[in-house]
Amino acid sequence: MSSTATGGGAGASRFTDQTGKDLVLVIEEKEESIHIKETRGPNPKDDVSSLTRDTMGDECAMQDGRDKAKAFVYYNGPVLVVLKTHGRKGDAVEKRLLSLSPSGDSLVMEINHIEPQGKDEKLVLSRAR
Repeated sequence: MSSTATGGGAGASRFTDQTGKDLVLVIEEKEESIHIKETRGPNPKDDVSSLTRDTMGDECAMQDGRDKAKAFVYYNGPVLVVLKTHGRKGDAVEKRLLSLSPSGDSLVMEINHIEPQGKDEKLVLSRAR
């Protein structure tokens, strides 16, 4: 599993987890906008989610694999919050909390499954070199 946050803007970083699964997370922040791209596998049509938006909490459309989704992106202090509605009918809701570790060499991603309710997940991704 690898998470990559790259780009030319402020806040660009690169992260990797060593579990061997296919996950790449690219986060690019420039001035007042943010681009988030998540790749979960080899098929770009099914396995890629992407959005570009400001971080003021306004709703934005995003591509979630073959499906359309909507997201709100905002900062809660140092934590980047992504609240997403997705699924074929737009009836699934999840909240992701992304934060850097105190040392800055890992990214913690907490995933709260709101609808349908599910077990919360926590991923710790190490900075790629």
